Amino acid sequence: LHMLHVGSAFRGQHVQDGPLAAFLEGIRLGSVAKGSVLIVENLDRLSREEIPEALNLFMGIIRSGIDIATFEPERVYTLPSLKDPTGLMEPIWEFYRANRESARKSELILAAWADKRARLQDCPLTSVCPAWLRVRQDGRGFESIPERAAVVRRIFDLSIDGYGKYAIAKVLNGEHVEPMGLASHWCGSYIAAILSSRAVLGEFQPGQRIRVK
Repeated sequence: LHMLHVGSAFRGQHVQDGPLAAFLEGIRLGSVAKGSVLIVENLDRLSREEIPEALNLFMGIIRSGIDIATFEPERVYTLPSLKDPTGLMEPIWEFYRANRESARKSELILAAWADKRARLQDCPLTSVCPAWLRVRQDGRGFESIPERAAVVRRIFDLSIDGYGKYAIAKVLNGEHVEPMGLASHWCGSYIAAILSSRAVLGEFQPGQRIRVK
């Protein structure tokens, strides 16, 4: 028996990394024996992709000699049980339902962000901002953090004086200037990001992160 909790099933990312990806690799390498049973809560945890992709994953596991069991509904899908076309109707419907539900949620999230962008003049789109800024106490925009803004100006001054990104990082580390961001020290890549960012001019350019299959 193999019981997996998998996520990111809408875009198919879960078959590239995570527990399911490791399980599929185990099937390929033979470390998951034929006759094993993969247990998932329901089929939408296996895949929420479009029907062709979801069914291909589902049948690929079954054809490998691995049965698939679900809690909701209580089913055990085996190769013999799917030889009858009616046996495929339920999985196909479950994959269709899961994909449509995920697509609807994705559309709602995009619509919510579009609404936030439309109200940028009233409140910030997000509290995530450059490390030298913070949300104002009244929630209506951002303000600079004086000591961090001073560091940003120092970085530009050093750059104007001919210092490269690594040299600037060395100066800041040597002066024990508290780093910004997640790193424990100043690094050249972060210096370069600051020098090339139009955020220092006060520009805000919202974007959308899309996972590519």
